[in-house]
Amino acid sequence: MKDAAGRYLLINRRYEELFGINRQQIAGKTDHDVFPKDTADAFRANDLTVIRGGRPMDLEEIVPQQDGTHIYISTKFPIRDAEGNIYAVCGMSTDITDRKKMEQDLRAAREELEHRVLERTADLAKANEDLQRQIEERERMEADLRKERDFINTVLNTVSAPVVVIDATARIIRFNRACERITGYSAPEVEGRMLWFLIPPEQRADVKRVLEKLAAGTIPGAYENYWMAKDGARRLISWSNAAV
Repeated sequence: MKDAAGRYLLINRRYEELFGINRQQIAGKTDHDVFPKDTADAFRANDLTVIRGGRPMDLEEIVPQQDGTHIYISTKFPIRDAEGNIYAVCGMSTDITDRKKMEQDLRAAREELEHRVLERTADLAKANEDLQRQIEERERMEADLRKERDFINTVLNTVSAPVVVIDATARIIRFNRACERITGYSAPEVEGRMLWFLIPPEQRADVKRVLEKLAAGTIPGAYENYWMAKDGARRLISWSNAAV
């Protein structure tokens, strides 16, 4: 408790323990006799605020102690004489240092979390943009492939020469309209089947040798063999080949 001029009138035992001074030593002294100037100025400003306001107030105060700086919530209230005049200010303080540190730690953790969320959001946004570009590029490539496929289909189906495309195992994967006209088979009937059902049994070994040379990189010249049509007739085919 201090008078209106800021001189100490009374302190409790806890105050004596914290600041190493007893009530006889501090009596009549001000905060400027006990604390650093900045701290004493802040205490005096708070006391004057209570005196001018004439009512109790809760104020946060920073106090240097032997083990470091502490933060207190001080409830200060004016004391009046019989005439109602304020002659002193009394304060009761609660150490909230640990609570303030916890609040600071929580705030720092929240800021760190928000920072990480922003970073993650930015990473996800970039990944989404990259994925969108990849999707668009793939769609363009697929569109180009469809155009090329449609063009090839148009060419294959308009030429008068029979064109058959087989894979490395001699499985038919393309069969143009000229082939359909010659054999009587439709493309859906033959695509996926082995080539050999079109070749007479006695010529299959020769055709296999030609295909083996083709697979080895030797491109045979013109070649003739029969195809067996759907109606059982044989059609003599003169053909050339190429590896794709």
